[in-house]
Order: sequence, then C-alpha cells, then structure tokens
Amino acid sequence: MSCIFTNKLSSFFRFICLIVIFLNISFLYGCSDSASAIRYEVIVGPTSIDPQFSTGETEQLIIMNTFEGLVRQLSSGEIQPAAALSYDISPDKLTYTFNLRQNMLWEDGKTPVTAKDFVFAFQRIFNSISPSPYAQYYTSIKNCDKVMSGEASPSELGVTAPDDFTVVFTLSHPDPLFLENLCRTAAMPCNEELFEETNGKYGTNLSNIWVNGPFVVKLWDNTDKVYLKKNSHYYDKDSVESPGVYIIIDREKKMLEEAAEKGKTPRTMYDMVLAEDTETCEVDYIQYLKAKHEGLQGLETENIVWAVVFNQKNAAFQNASIRRAFAMSIDKNSLNPNLGKNFQLTESVIPPSITIFSKKYVDSCSPSYQIQNNIEAARQEFATGLKELEINGLGTINLIVPDNKNIPLIAGGLQQNWQRSLSIYVNILPMSNDDMAAKIKSGDFSIAILPLTASANSPSSLLNKFSSQSSQNITGYNNIEFDSLLAQAQSAQTEQQVLSFYSQAEGLLLSDAVVLPLFVETSYRIFAKNVSGLEIYPYGGMAYFKNAVSLR
Repeated sequence: MSCIFTNKLSSFFRFICLIVIFLNISFLYGCSDSASAIRYEVIVGPTSIDPQFSTGETEQLIIMNTFEGLVRQLSSGEIQPAAALSYDISPDKLTYTFNLRQNMLWEDGKTPVTAKDFVFAFQRIFNSISPSPYAQYYTSIKNCDKVMSGEASPSELGVTAPDDFTVVFTLSHPDPLFLENLCRTAAMPCNEELFEETNGKYGTNLSNIWVNGPFVVKLWDNTDKVYLKKNSHYYDKDSVESPGVYIIIDREKKMLEEAAEKGKTPRTMYDMVLAEDTETCEVDYIQYLKAKHEGLQGLETENIVWAVVFNQKNAAFQNASIRRAFAMSIDKNSLNPNLGKNFQLTESVIPPSITIFSKKYVDSCSPSYQIQNNIEAARQEFATGLKELEINGLGTINLIVPDNKNIPLIAGGLQQNWQRSLSIYVNILPMSNDDMAAKIKSGDFSIAILPLTASANSPSSLLNKFSSQSSQNITGYNNIEFDSLLAQAQSAQTEQQVLSFYSQAEGLLLSDAVVLPLFVETSYRIFAKNVSGLEIYPYGGMAYFKNAVSLR
C-alpha cells in the first residue's frame, strides 16, 4: 500500500513540475501573444481617413499607422525606406526612382499594392476639379500645374509606373524638400478600383477604405473610440509588436462631466496613467517630477513657443508702428523671474523640436531680423503710429491670456513694460482655454499670448499660419512679400535657398511686429509602467504604434 501511495505522489509531483515548466516556457516565449492593445487619447474623432484629403490631427494619426508610403520619417527627423525597398536620385536631382517591395497586399489579402497605386494617389492630389490641400507640397513634379488646371491629362503628370514595382517621379526643378514631403500622409497609395467603387465616399467608413500598413481600422465610432487591429496581411506583420490600438476620444472631458454629475472629484489622465488604465498622457512639470519619482518613464520635448500676437483686425493694431512700439517695449529678460524651469527665452517662432534636412531647424536657421528692446525707439514708433491714425491715445487695451501655467504672471511683466515705456495701461484678461479659443476664433481681441505649435515637421507648418490665404491666420496679416517668400521656400532648388527664404519670412513677421516670440516651453509626457516602444512625435499629436507593447 505504501509503495502505491508513493508512486501516486511521485506522479503528482511530476505533473506539477510539468505545469511549472510549461508556464515558464509560456512566459519566456509568449510575451507577444499576451500583449494588450495600446490605449491612446485624442480630443476629436476622425471624419475621414482619406490620405490625399484628410487634414485633422486624429485623421493623420490613423493614416500614419494604417497606411505605408514610399518612405517614413522617424520622430528624430531621420528618413527611412518603407513601402519602397530602396530608392535612387539622379545626379541632376530631377528623377527619383523607388523600387517597391514585392510582397505588399491591400487589407483584403488578395490585391497587391503596386506602383500604379502611388501614381493614382498623386493624380488625385492634382485633380483639376478638386485638388488636394496638400498639392502645395509637390509643385516641383513635372506638369503638376497643367494637370491641376486641366490643360494636361493626369497621365502627363511626372509620376509614372514603368512596371508594377517601380515608381518614378520626374521633377521640373530640384526640390531639396521632396523626400521629406513624401513622408506626409498625402503620399500614401490609393487603389483606383476601390476608389471608383465608393462613388465619392472614399475614406468615409470602413467599407470604403483599404489600407496597406501595420494596422487596419476595425471599429470607427466618432464619439467614443476607433480600434486599429494588427494587419494580418501587412508584409512585415511579424515585426508588429502590438495586437491593436484603441484611439479613445475626449475621455478626460467625459470623466469631468461624469464626476460633476455625481458630485465627485474627477480622475485625471495623470491618475489614469499611474493606475495603468491608459498608456500615456501629457502632464505639467510638477506631475512629471512626481511620475519620475514613482519610476515611470517620461519624454521631454521643446515643442511649444509662447508668443505675443497682435490682432490687425483691431483698428489700432492695423498700424505697423503701433505694433512695433509694443514689441520694442518688451524687455524679455524682465520676464525671467516668472518663468518656470520648463521655459526658456527664444527669438524664433519655430520650436526647437522641428527638424529640416534631418537637423534641428533652429540650429540651421535664425530669423533675418529680430526686434530689440529699445524704449526710446518704441516711443518714437508709438508717436508715429498715433500721428498716422490721427488720434491722441489708445485708451485701455485688453490682453487675453490662458489662466494656467505662469502665463498670467508673465502677462503682468509685459503690462509693466508697456506702462513704463509707453504710459499705456493694458488690462489682463485671464480665461479658460475654451473661452480663449472662442475669443481668438471670433477675432474679438487686441493682443493675446498664445502657444504656437507645429502640425507637421516643417517650419512652413507654423509660418503658413500667417499667410494671407491661410484659414488659420488669426492676425489678419496680409503681406504679399511674406506670401511670396513662403512660396519661394517651397520651390527653392537648394537647401541653402530653402533656409534663406524661411529666415527672411520669419524675419519679416518680426520686423512687421505681427508676432513676438517670448519663450519655448518644454512639454512633458509620461508612460505607464506596462508600456514600451510607443514612438511619440513632437508635432501634430502624432504617434507610431508598430513597436508599442502594453503588458497588462
């Protein structure tokens, strides 16, 4: 009997050991299988995911992760091949030849991605009836203007497919920005047959879009979330670490509303990250230090420039001398006591995080003109402005500022500068971000302190906001020379010319006192302990999820 019992006990222990070994093997080799979907927070949902026409930040975020263009730009600014296995640039820099990967499929798993899909995408960009808002970035392509005006057929555009796996771009002149612009979402491929089948509804719902990137769109709810699932037909699917991504829409606002209804203290996104209920969020400096103390990983990015903006729709600030008087009265060094550790004085409207030709823009280029603090010159400009306006004084001027961070204190420093130099009283009006946005949108302000951020990795994404043709131009600035400099930068044929035109355009903004940059703010982001590989870009709310892993 004891032998039988001993044998049964021995068998039981062998069974337990096998279970333990199996669990250890599963732990060591099954990490990718146990990875959970990434959760990424956005403010607004997408209305369309048409690469050639969608311009919203969330829309571009989704396109960036579900499509794959010929090349891709890393968050560092470096450019690497993507759908193209390799590419060649001719000695005269007029011909770009891309050799495509031959194992790419659209998400249906049957239709190959070919060179014709890229050709058709660019024909859509220069459609003569409805051109893409991105057409301005590809004006170096041969015959693009004739195609867009209807003088030439789409087949005459300088984008051709000699065979299924070769795309050739023929340019009318060298374009040093061409590779960088090919990284934009507009340069993603488009399948012509599917496009025609959608009858004008391409990209508006799940059945009217095909993607070729690491993820596919599986759920699309504009009020709640969008779910991106790992694309089983992606050519390099084994390298995609995350099984999927939940893009969650405006969760913080919903939490605030829910807490208000229940009379409770709301949870913040900071709380959510610490509790591992979401993967990442932006935080303020104090929260960042606390999170680092708790052992969380963080990301610091110099991607915000705070500036004084003068509204030229206001009668007084239509006058350049009045604007210059206000700008020249500001002693930036007097603002230092009110600056936090994450603020540094700056002379450029372009944040340090923006790169050009794979280098920091501010290291390669500076404004051709900078307004200097000069009280006597400011008083002379002010007198000139009053004379031109045929008035004796301005009365009380309102300065609107956000009621957070140290901005009201900094505004107080500006107030003292203007009172001391020009004997003008400026009334400071702190307000919530929503109220501030409403005031700016309506044009109901004289002066404002605003954060300037880039929507894309290009100085033009900020400078274009002051173009006379821009819908984002809140200043009312209208200068043909400025518009021309931006156009010349886009059509320049050497890197040095590009930098020179941007430098002149930025200098003109400052000499005309349209905007006066004050300081750069470092923004902070924290990551939950369970997440790794999430690539965050320093502009436009962009993130790349391919290598992101969340273990929950």
